[in-house]
Amino acid sequence: MAYAHRSERLVPSSTWATLRDRTLELLLVVSLALGVASLTSLSTGNPESIAMIAGLSFVLIVGGLATIRLIEYLEANGVPALE
Repeated sequence: MAYAHRSERLVPSSTWATLRDRTLELLLVVSLALGVASLTSLSTGNPESIAMIAGLSFVLIVGGLATIRLIEYLEANGVPALE
């Protein structure tokens, strides 16, 4: 008696691709908004707010890239609690 191996995952690949694409789009929008905020702050001559915006930009971009890496990992290996 042979076992039938199912290669289907509980979460389809198209869902992961959509989630990854939306995350990239959100990361781009946030980066552009922070760039505009930084330029606006630069034009007003407030260096303290530029440093705060730069720190926030770094944290959000690193967090967004980590989220994308997590999505790619879960797409490749599956969700451990569900599969």
